Amino acid sequence: MRYQQQKPSPALAPYVASFWMGEVDVSPEQIFHYRDIARSRVELLFLYEGTFDAPVTGVAGQGLHGPSSCPKPYRSSARTLGLFGVQFYPHALPELFSIPAIDLANESVDLADFPGRQQAALAEQIGLAGSFAERVRIMTLFLERRLQNAIPQNPAITSAIYQIRQTRGLINIRDLAQETAYSQRQFERLFKQQAGFSPKAYARIIRFESVIARYCQSAKSLTELAHECGYFDQAHFNHDFKTFTGYNPSQFFSYLANPFSANG
Repeated sequence: MRYQQQKPSPALAPYVASFWMGEVDVSPEQIFHYRDIARSRVELLFLYEGTFDAPVTGVAGQGLHGPSSCPKPYRSSARTLGLFGVQFYPHALPELFSIPAIDLANESVDLADFPGRQQAALAEQIGLAGSFAERVRIMTLFLERRLQNAIPQNPAITSAIYQIRQTRGLINIRDLAQETAYSQRQFERLFKQQAGFSPKAYARIIRFESVIARYCQSAKSLTELAHECGYFDQAHFNHDFKTFTGYNPSQFFSYLANPFSANG
């Protein structure tokens, strides 16, 4: 699998975590498996070459995928699969797309169901682009135009989301609510609108993501990293892993190393 990633322009950095591209060549005797695991971010996904097989999840794969607390499996028997994605922070949903994050939590919207012609034209431009750099340029222009009509969100809640990310989910939620001057109930309601989940659930996903990210960049064992990220109970860690990926830790990293299975 060929993979590229790029950070956004300074103007988009508060909303976009990264742009990425993946290309996969699949031999005739193989099937490629793409597992969309639990994540705190929103994903705008384009398939510019190949298709996913009949979706298990009810969405064709190409579209806007909200923050997720559960895995969604896709598979493709196409000989070549080309994917281009944009990873947004969740508050970008209400700010740039006028969609409360809670409305898209564990949900997806196919690009064909988006209102207006802009999205259809965008998908066509992404498909016709000849390189990753060109796709990033097209997407950057599209999003920077949307910034002109952005709907500002509650800065106290945006700050709370940022603090949970910065602390890798290891923060006292009650103290965080007090910092906003909202009651606990108000804080949770407003937080869900921007992040898609309650503060506690969001922090739990962030903590899980931090283990994955650090494991891929570290020589430390998974047990060591889990402990550093606040998992002091191995059973709790294994439970979160199973909930968020559908696999136990060893199965998940085996899948990452070889996301193919025999065709038939």
